[in-house]
Amino acid sequence: MSLFRRLSRIYYRFERIGAPLPEDGPLILVANHVNGLLDPAAMLHFGERELCFLGKEPLLRMPLFGWLFRSMEVVPVFRAEDGADTNQNLRTFEAVWRALESGRTIVMFPEGKSHDLPGLQPIKTGAARMALGTDPSRAGEVRIVPVGIVYERKKRFGSRATLLAHEAIDAGAYRTAGGSADREAVLALTARVEAALRDVTVDVVDHEDRPILEIAERIWNPAPGRERVERLAALARASADLRQSDPARIERLRGRLAAFAECLGPLGASVDHLDLRVGPAGALAATLRILFGLLVHVPLIAVAAVWWAVPVLLMHLIGSRAIRKPDLYGTYKALASFVLVPIWHVALCLWIWLGLGAGGSALAGFLLAPPIGVLAVHGFRRERWLWREALVFARLALSGRMVERLRLERADLAAEIEALAATVPTEQRRMGGIGAVQA
Repeated sequence: MSLFRRLSRIYYRFERIGAPLPEDGPLILVANHVNGLLDPAAMLHFGERELCFLGKEPLLRMPLFGWLFRSMEVVPVFRAEDGADTNQNLRTFEAVWRALESGRTIVMFPEGKSHDLPGLQPIKTGAARMALGTDPSRAGEVRIVPVGIVYERKKRFGSRATLLAHEAIDAGAYRTAGGSADREAVLALTARVEAALRDVTVDVVDHEDRPILEIAERIWNPAPGRERVERLAALARASADLRQSDPARIERLRGRLAAFAECLGPLGASVDHLDLRVGPAGALAATLRILFGLLVHVPLIAVAAVWWAVPVLLMHLIGSRAIRKPDLYGTYKALASFVLVPIWHVALCLWIWLGLGAGGSALAGFLLAPPIGVLAVHGFRRERWLWREALVFARLALSGRMVERLRLERADLAAEIEALAATVPTEQRRMGGIGAVQA
Protein backbone atom coordinates (compact mmCIF):
# COMPACT_ATOMS: atom_id res chain seq x y z
CA MET A 1 0.00 0.00 0.00
CA SER A 2 2.94 2.34 0.57
CA LEU A 3 3.64 2.22 -3.18
CA PHE A 4 0.11 3.40 -4.02
CA ARG A 5 0.32 6.05 -1.31
CA ARG A 6 3.43 7.45 -3.00
CA LEU A 7 1.81 7.23 -6.44
CA SER A 8 -1.24 9.15 -5.19
CA ARG A 9 1.03 12.08 -4.35
CA ILE A 10 1.67 12.50 -8.07
CA TYR A 11 -1.93 13.65 -8.53
CA TYR A 12 -2.48 15.68 -5.36
CA ARG A 13 -0.43 17.29 -2.62
CA PHE A 14 -1.94 15.59 0.42
CA GLU A 15 -1.80 16.91 3.96
CA ARG A 16 -3.35 15.62 7.17
CA ILE A 17 -4.74 17.87 9.87
CA GLY A 18 -7.09 17.53 12.81
CA ALA A 19 -7.15 14.98 15.60
CA PRO A 20 -4.57 12.15 15.68
CA LEU A 21 -5.81 8.59 15.27
CA PRO A 22 -6.06 6.39 18.37
CA GLU A 23 -2.89 4.31 18.60
CA ASP A 24 -4.62 0.99 19.23
CA GLY A 25 -7.98 -0.73 19.42
CA PRO A 26 -10.59 -1.37 16.74
CA LEU A 27 -11.28 1.63 14.54
CA ILE A 28 -13.59 2.63 11.70
CA LEU A 29 -12.58 5.53 9.46
CA VAL A 30 -15.55 7.03 7.63
CA ALA A 31 -15.04 9.62 4.89
CA ASN A 32 -16.98 11.59 2.30
CA HIS A 33 -16.82 10.20 -1.24
CA VAL A 34 -16.44 12.77 -4.03
CA ASN A 35 -13.54 11.56 -6.17
CA GLY A 36 -13.98 7.92 -7.14
CA LEU A 37 -11.02 5.63 -6.47
CA LEU A 38 -8.80 8.56 -5.54
CA ASP A 39 -10.66 8.84 -2.22
CA PRO A 40 -9.40 5.42 -1.03
CA ALA A 41 -5.95 6.45 -2.27
CA ALA A 42 -6.23 9.54 -0.07
CA MET A 43 -7.11 7.40 2.96
CA LEU A 44 -3.86 5.48 2.51
CA HIS A 45 -2.22 8.49 4.17
CA PHE A 46 -3.49 7.10 7.48
CA GLY A 47 -0.84 4.43 7.04
CA GLU A 48 0.17 4.28 10.71
CA ARG A 49 -2.72 1.82 11.13
CA GLU A 50 -3.26 -1.42 9.20
CA LEU A 51 -6.13 -0.50 6.89
CA CYS A 52 -8.88 -2.77 5.59
CA PHE A 53 -11.08 -1.19 2.90
CA LEU A 54 -14.72 -1.80 2.06
CA GLY A 55 -15.54 -1.46 -1.63
CA LYS A 56 -18.31 -2.30 -4.06
CA GLU A 57 -18.04 -5.88 -5.29
CA PRO A 58 -17.64 -5.04 -9.04
CA LEU A 59 -14.24 -3.48 -8.26
CA LEU A 60 -12.87 -6.95 -7.56
CA ARG A 61 -13.90 -8.03 -11.07
CA MET A 62 -12.49 -5.04 -12.97
CA PRO A 63 -10.34 -5.92 -15.99
CA LEU A 64 -6.63 -5.25 -15.35
CA PHE A 65 -7.23 -3.83 -11.85
CA GLY A 66 -9.34 -6.45 -10.08
CA TRP A 67 -6.18 -8.25 -8.94
CA LEU A 68 -5.03 -5.03 -7.28
CA PHE A 69 -8.13 -4.72 -5.11
CA ARG A 70 -8.05 -8.42 -4.28
CA SER A 71 -4.39 -8.13 -3.23
CA MET A 72 -5.37 -5.26 -0.92
CA GLU A 73 -7.96 -7.59 0.70
CA VAL A 74 -10.83 -5.24 -0.08
CA VAL A 75 -13.99 -6.51 1.63
CA PRO A 76 -16.77 -6.55 -0.99
CA VAL A 77 -20.05 -4.73 -0.47
CA PHE A 78 -22.98 -6.08 -2.51
CA ARG A 79 -25.28 -3.31 -3.77
CA ALA A 80 -28.72 -3.63 -5.34
CA GLU A 81 -27.80 -1.05 -8.00
CA ASP A 82 -25.03 -3.39 -9.16
CA GLY A 83 -27.54 -6.22 -9.60
CA ALA A 84 -26.08 -8.14 -6.66
CA ASP A 85 -27.86 -10.20 -4.02
CA THR A 86 -27.65 -7.95 -0.96
CA ASN A 87 -28.12 -10.95 1.33
CA GLN A 88 -24.46 -11.66 0.65
CA ASN A 89 -23.64 -8.63 2.80
CA LEU A 90 -24.10 -10.92 5.81
CA ARG A 91 -20.67 -12.30 4.92
CA THR A 92 -19.38 -8.75 4.62
CA PHE A 93 -20.51 -7.88 8.13
CA GLU A 94 -19.00 -11.07 9.53
CA ALA A 95 -15.65 -10.29 7.86
CA VAL A 96 -15.71 -6.75 9.25
CA TRP A 97 -16.59 -7.91 12.76
CA ARG A 98 -13.68 -10.39 12.69
CA ALA A 99 -11.31 -7.64 11.57
CA LEU A 100 -12.49 -5.21 14.24
CA GLU A 101 -12.35 -7.83 16.98
CA SER A 102 -8.70 -8.39 16.06
CA GLY A 103 -8.01 -4.66 16.48
CA ARG A 104 -7.82 -3.68 12.81
CA THR A 105 -8.95 -0.47 11.12
CA ILE A 106 -11.85 -0.47 8.65
CA VAL A 107 -12.11 2.27 6.00
CA MET A 108 -15.50 2.96 4.46
CA PHE A 109 -17.46 5.65 2.64
CA PRO A 110 -20.92 5.73 4.26
CA GLU A 111 -22.59 7.85 1.57
CA GLY A 112 -22.65 4.60 -0.40
CA LYS A 113 -21.34 5.91 -3.72
CA SER A 114 -19.04 8.51 -5.22
CA HIS A 115 -20.74 11.73 -6.33
CA ASP A 116 -20.08 15.30 -7.47
CA LEU A 117 -22.79 16.95 -5.40
CA PRO A 118 -21.81 20.07 -3.45
CA GLY A 119 -22.39 18.76 0.06
CA LEU A 120 -22.34 15.60 2.11
CA GLN A 121 -25.16 13.19 1.24
CA PRO A 122 -27.14 11.33 3.96
CA ILE A 123 -25.02 8.47 5.23
CA LYS A 124 -26.09 4.86 5.61
CA THR A 125 -26.22 2.94 8.88
CA GLY A 126 -23.51 0.41 8.03
CA ALA A 127 -20.74 1.97 10.14
CA ALA A 128 -22.94 2.07 13.25
CA ARG A 129 -24.16 -1.49 12.75
CA MET A 130 -20.61 -2.72 12.29
CA ALA A 131 -19.39 -0.88 15.39
CA LEU A 132 -22.26 -2.05 17.61
CA GLY A 133 -22.18 -5.62 16.30
CA THR A 134 -18.72 -6.42 17.68
CA ASP A 135 -17.93 -8.15 20.96
CA PRO A 136 -16.15 -5.46 23.05
CA SER A 137 -14.62 -8.10 25.33
CA ARG A 138 -12.24 -9.15 22.53
CA ALA A 139 -10.46 -5.94 21.50
CA GLY A 140 -12.39 -3.19 23.25
CA GLU A 141 -15.07 -0.82 22.03
CA VAL A 142 -14.92 0.36 18.46
CA ARG A 143 -14.19 4.02 17.85
CA ILE A 144 -15.32 5.83 14.72
CA VAL A 145 -13.25 8.65 13.22
CA PRO A 146 -15.00 10.84 10.62
CA VAL A 147 -12.56 12.16 8.01
CA GLY A 148 -13.30 15.00 5.61
CA ILE A 149 -11.48 14.78 2.26
CA VAL A 150 -11.35 18.30 0.85
CA TYR A 151 -9.91 18.83 -2.64
CA GLU A 152 -8.82 22.35 -3.44
CA ARG A 153 -9.29 21.85 -7.20
CA LYS A 154 -10.41 18.29 -7.85
CA LYS A 155 -9.64 18.25 -11.58
CA ARG A 156 -6.33 20.08 -11.35
CA PHE A 157 -3.21 17.93 -11.43
CA GLY A 158 -0.95 18.69 -8.47
CA SER A 159 -3.54 20.66 -6.46
CA ARG A 160 -3.85 20.38 -2.69
CA ALA A 161 -6.01 17.78 -0.96
CA THR A 162 -6.57 17.93 2.79
CA LEU A 163 -7.61 15.12 5.14
CA LEU A 164 -9.31 16.61 8.20
CA ALA A 165 -9.82 14.08 11.00
CA HIS A 166 -12.50 14.56 13.65
CA GLU A 167 -12.01 13.41 17.21
CA ALA A 168 -12.85 9.72 17.66
CA ILE A 169 -16.44 8.83 18.55
CA ASP A 170 -16.78 6.03 21.12
CA ALA A 171 -19.42 3.63 19.81
CA GLY A 172 -19.61 2.07 23.27
CA ALA A 173 -21.54 5.10 24.50
CA TYR A 174 -24.41 4.01 22.24
CA ARG A 175 -24.26 0.29 22.98
CA THR A 176 -27.29 -1.47 24.43
CA ALA A 177 -28.04 -5.11 25.09
CA GLY A 178 -29.49 -5.30 21.59
CA GLY A 179 -26.16 -4.48 19.90
CA SER A 180 -26.50 -3.85 16.18
CA ALA A 181 -30.11 -5.06 16.30
CA ASP A 182 -31.16 -2.06 18.42
CA ARG A 183 -32.43 0.26 15.68
CA GLU A 184 -32.68 3.31 17.93
CA ALA A 185 -29.05 2.95 19.01
CA VAL A 186 -27.93 2.44 15.41
CA LEU A 187 -29.81 5.54 14.23
CA ALA A 188 -28.50 7.64 17.12
CA LEU A 189 -24.89 6.66 16.42
CA THR A 190 -25.39 7.21 12.68
CA ALA A 191 -26.76 10.70 13.33
CA ARG A 192 -23.75 11.50 15.54
CA VAL A 193 -21.32 10.28 12.88
CA GLU A 194 -23.09 12.23 10.12
CA ALA A 195 -23.05 15.44 12.17
CA ALA A 196 -19.33 15.02 12.85
CA LEU A 197 -18.65 14.27 9.18
CA ARG A 198 -20.44 17.48 8.20
CA ASP A 199 -18.20 19.37 10.63
CA VAL A 200 -15.04 18.23 8.80
CA THR A 201 -16.27 18.69 5.22
CA VAL A 202 -17.01 21.89 3.32
CA ASP A 203 -20.73 21.17 3.31
CA VAL A 204 -22.43 23.62 0.93
CA VAL A 205 -25.85 23.70 -0.72
CA ASP A 206 -24.75 24.64 -4.24
CA HIS A 207 -21.53 24.34 -6.25
CA GLU A 208 -21.54 28.13 -6.70
CA ASP A 209 -21.31 28.54 -2.92
CA ARG A 210 -17.83 27.01 -2.70
CA PRO A 211 -15.83 29.82 -4.42
CA ILE A 212 -17.85 32.43 -2.50
CA LEU A 213 -17.05 30.60 0.73
CA GLU A 214 -13.35 30.48 -0.15
CA ILE A 215 -13.29 34.25 -0.70
CA ALA A 216 -15.07 34.77 2.61
CA GLU A 217 -12.46 32.67 4.40
CA ARG A 218 -9.56 34.63 2.89
CA ILE A 219 -11.20 37.95 3.76
CA TRP A 220 -12.01 36.85 7.29
CA ASN A 221 -8.74 35.20 8.27
CA PRO A 222 -5.99 35.55 5.66
CA ALA A 223 -3.29 34.04 7.88
CA PRO A 224 -1.59 31.15 6.06
CA GLY A 225 -1.55 27.70 7.56
CA ARG A 226 -2.98 24.22 7.59
CA GLU A 227 -6.15 25.39 9.36
CA ARG A 228 -7.70 26.88 6.23
CA VAL A 229 -9.85 23.82 5.53
CA GLU A 230 -11.00 23.78 9.14
CA ARG A 231 -12.10 27.41 8.86
CA LEU A 232 -13.86 26.68 5.56
CA ALA A 233 -15.76 23.80 7.15
CA ALA A 234 -16.80 25.94 10.11
CA LEU A 235 -17.91 28.83 7.89
CA ALA A 236 -19.91 26.44 5.73
CA ARG A 237 -21.75 25.21 8.82
CA ALA A 238 -22.34 28.74 10.10
CA SER A 239 -23.73 29.89 6.75
CA ALA A 240 -26.02 26.83 6.61
CA ASP A 241 -27.38 27.64 10.09
CA LEU A 242 -27.87 31.30 9.17
CA ARG A 243 -29.62 30.31 5.94
CA GLN A 244 -32.27 28.71 8.15
CA SER A 245 -32.54 31.46 10.77
CA ASP A 246 -31.90 34.62 8.71
CA PRO A 247 -31.90 33.85 4.97
CA ALA A 248 -32.11 37.52 3.96
CA ARG A 249 -28.90 38.33 5.82
CA ILE A 250 -26.93 35.47 4.29
CA GLU A 251 -28.16 36.38 0.80
CA ARG A 252 -27.06 40.01 1.27
CA LEU A 253 -23.63 38.87 2.39
CA ARG A 254 -23.41 36.39 -0.47
CA GLY A 255 -24.26 39.15 -2.95
CA ARG A 256 -21.55 41.44 -1.56
CA LEU A 257 -18.98 38.66 -1.69
CA ALA A 258 -19.94 37.83 -5.29
CA ALA A 259 -19.58 41.50 -6.28
CA PHE A 260 -16.19 41.63 -4.53
CA ALA A 261 -15.09 38.55 -6.46
CA GLU A 262 -16.21 40.11 -9.75
CA CYS A 263 -14.02 43.13 -9.07
CA LEU A 264 -11.01 40.89 -8.40
CA GLY A 265 -11.66 38.86 -11.58
CA PRO A 266 -10.34 41.32 -14.22
CA LEU A 267 -7.21 41.83 -12.13
CA GLY A 268 -6.57 38.08 -11.96
CA ALA A 269 -5.95 38.68 -8.26
CA SER A 270 -6.84 36.86 -5.08
CA VAL A 271 -7.81 38.50 -1.79
CA ASP A 272 -4.24 38.10 -0.55
CA HIS A 273 -2.89 40.09 -3.52
CA LEU A 274 -4.51 43.26 -2.18
CA ASP A 275 -1.65 43.56 0.32
CA LEU A 276 1.01 42.99 -2.33
CA ARG A 277 3.61 45.76 -2.29
CA VAL A 278 6.76 45.09 -4.28
CA GLY A 279 9.53 47.67 -4.47
CA PRO A 280 12.21 47.97 -7.16
CA ALA A 281 14.41 45.36 -5.47
CA GLY A 282 11.54 42.89 -5.27
CA ALA A 283 10.61 43.48 -8.90
CA LEU A 284 14.22 42.87 -9.96
CA ALA A 285 14.40 39.67 -7.91
CA ALA A 286 11.15 38.41 -9.45
CA THR A 287 12.46 39.16 -12.95
CA LEU A 288 15.67 37.25 -12.26
CA ARG A 289 13.70 34.27 -10.95
CA ILE A 290 11.62 34.19 -14.12
CA LEU A 291 14.71 34.40 -16.34
CA PHE A 292 16.47 31.67 -14.35
CA GLY A 293 13.39 29.51 -14.65
CA LEU A 294 13.29 30.00 -18.40
CA LEU A 295 16.91 28.88 -18.71
CA VAL A 296 16.52 25.82 -16.47
CA HIS A 297 12.92 24.68 -16.76
CA VAL A 298 12.05 25.32 -20.40
CA PRO A 299 14.55 22.73 -21.74
CA LEU A 300 13.26 20.15 -19.25
CA ILE A 301 9.65 20.92 -20.16
CA ALA A 302 10.46 20.62 -23.87
CA VAL A 303 12.17 17.23 -23.47
CA ALA A 304 9.36 15.91 -21.27
CA ALA A 305 6.71 17.18 -23.70
CA VAL A 306 8.32 15.29 -26.60
CA TRP A 307 8.74 12.05 -24.64
CA TRP A 308 5.45 11.97 -22.73
CA ALA A 309 3.06 13.83 -25.06
CA VAL A 310 1.24 10.73 -26.36
CA PRO A 311 0.29 9.11 -23.00
CA VAL A 312 -0.59 12.50 -21.50
CA LEU A 313 -2.94 13.33 -24.38
CA LEU A 314 -4.51 9.88 -24.17
CA MET A 315 -5.00 10.30 -20.41
CA HIS A 316 -6.85 13.58 -20.97
CA LEU A 317 -8.94 11.99 -23.71
CA ILE A 318 -9.91 9.10 -21.44
CA GLY A 319 -10.59 11.50 -18.57
CA SER A 320 -12.96 13.48 -20.78
CA ARG A 321 -15.24 10.42 -20.83
CA ALA A 322 -16.17 11.35 -17.27
CA ILE A 323 -17.82 14.59 -18.41
CA ARG A 324 -21.19 13.33 -17.14
CA LYS A 325 -19.67 12.03 -13.90
CA PRO A 326 -17.08 14.62 -12.84
CA ASP A 327 -16.28 12.67 -9.67
CA LEU A 328 -14.71 9.95 -11.86
CA TYR A 329 -12.50 12.27 -13.92
CA GLY A 330 -9.45 11.73 -11.71
CA THR A 331 -10.13 7.99 -11.45
CA TYR A 332 -10.17 7.56 -15.23
CA LYS A 333 -6.95 9.53 -15.61
CA ALA A 334 -5.20 7.70 -12.78
CA LEU A 335 -6.13 4.23 -14.03
CA ALA A 336 -5.19 5.20 -17.58
CA SER A 337 -1.81 6.48 -16.43
CA PHE A 338 -1.03 3.23 -14.57
CA VAL A 339 -1.49 1.39 -17.87
CA LEU A 340 -0.42 3.86 -20.57
CA VAL A 341 2.67 5.44 -19.03
CA PRO A 342 4.73 2.26 -18.44
CA ILE A 343 3.61 0.68 -21.73
CA TRP A 344 4.49 3.81 -23.72
CA HIS A 345 7.80 4.25 -21.90
CA VAL A 346 8.95 0.68 -22.55
CA ALA A 347 7.64 0.67 -26.14
CA LEU A 348 9.41 3.92 -27.01
CA CYS A 349 12.70 2.70 -25.54
CA LEU A 350 12.41 -0.58 -27.49
CA TRP A 351 11.73 1.34 -30.72
CA ILE A 352 14.79 3.55 -30.19
CA TRP A 353 16.92 0.49 -29.45
CA LEU A 354 15.63 -2.00 -32.04
CA GLY A 355 14.18 0.34 -34.65
CA LEU A 356 16.89 2.99 -34.68
CA GLY A 357 19.74 0.84 -33.41
CA ALA A 358 20.58 3.34 -30.69
CA GLY A 359 20.97 1.17 -27.61
CA GLY A 360 22.76 3.85 -25.60
CA SER A 361 20.06 6.42 -26.28
CA ALA A 362 17.37 3.89 -25.39
CA LEU A 363 19.04 3.16 -22.05
CA ALA A 364 19.48 6.87 -21.32
CA GLY A 365 15.83 7.52 -22.14
CA PHE A 366 14.69 4.60 -20.00
CA LEU A 367 16.61 5.89 -16.97
CA LEU A 368 16.28 9.66 -17.40
CA ALA A 369 12.83 10.27 -18.90
CA PRO A 370 10.86 9.58 -15.65
CA PRO A 371 12.86 11.95 -13.40
CA ILE A 372 12.97 14.57 -16.16
CA GLY A 373 9.19 14.31 -16.41
CA VAL A 374 8.77 14.86 -12.67
CA LEU A 375 11.16 17.84 -12.70
CA ALA A 376 9.38 19.28 -15.73
CA VAL A 377 6.02 19.11 -13.96
CA HIS A 378 7.40 20.99 -10.95
CA GLY A 379 9.16 23.47 -13.23
CA PHE A 380 6.00 24.11 -15.23
CA ARG A 381 3.99 24.75 -12.06
CA ARG A 382 6.60 27.18 -10.78
CA GLU A 383 6.89 29.09 -14.07
CA ARG A 384 3.14 29.33 -14.42
CA TRP A 385 2.88 30.68 -10.88
CA LEU A 386 5.67 33.24 -11.41
CA TRP A 387 4.14 34.53 -14.64
CA ARG A 388 0.73 34.85 -13.04
CA GLU A 389 2.16 36.73 -10.07
CA ALA A 390 4.03 39.09 -12.39
CA LEU A 391 0.87 39.84 -14.39
CA VAL A 392 -1.17 40.41 -11.23
CA PHE A 393 1.46 42.81 -9.87
CA ALA A 394 1.43 44.79 -13.12
CA ARG A 395 -2.37 45.06 -13.14
CA LEU A 396 -2.50 46.11 -9.49
CA ALA A 397 0.15 48.77 -10.08
CA LEU A 398 -2.07 50.28 -12.80
CA SER A 399 -5.26 50.09 -10.71
CA GLY A 400 -4.35 51.95 -7.55
CA ARG A 401 -7.75 53.53 -6.84
CA MET A 402 -9.67 50.31 -7.40
CA VAL A 403 -7.27 48.44 -5.12
CA GLU A 404 -7.81 50.99 -2.35
CA ARG A 405 -11.60 50.67 -2.68
CA LEU A 406 -11.30 46.89 -2.54
CA ARG A 407 -9.21 47.11 0.64
CA LEU A 408 -11.91 49.21 2.31
CA GLU A 409 -14.62 46.80 1.18
CA ARG A 410 -12.56 43.88 2.45
CA ALA A 411 -12.32 45.40 5.93
CA ASP A 412 -16.09 45.95 6.02
CA LEU A 413 -16.77 42.40 4.83
CA ALA A 414 -14.32 41.00 7.40
CA ALA A 415 -16.37 42.54 10.22
CA GLU A 416 -19.58 41.05 8.79
CA ILE A 417 -18.01 37.60 8.41
CA GLU A 418 -16.64 37.75 11.96
CA ALA A 419 -20.18 38.37 13.17
CA LEU A 420 -21.32 35.36 11.16
CA ALA A 421 -18.54 33.20 12.63
CA ALA A 422 -19.63 34.21 16.12
CA THR A 423 -22.86 32.27 15.55
CA VAL A 424 -20.92 28.99 15.43
CA PRO A 425 -21.29 27.02 18.71
CA THR A 426 -18.24 27.04 20.97
CA GLU A 427 -17.50 23.33 20.42
CA GLN A 428 -17.63 23.74 16.66
CA ARG A 429 -15.43 26.85 16.81
CA ARG A 430 -12.75 24.79 18.54
CA MET A 431 -13.14 21.95 16.06
CA GLY A 432 -13.05 24.37 13.14
CA GLY A 433 -9.85 26.06 14.28
CA ILE A 434 -11.56 29.47 14.37
CA GLY A 435 -9.44 32.24 15.77
CA ALA A 436 -9.57 36.02 15.83
CA VAL A 437 -10.05 37.86 12.59
CA GLN A 438 -6.96 39.33 10.99
CA ALA A 439 -8.11 42.07 8.64
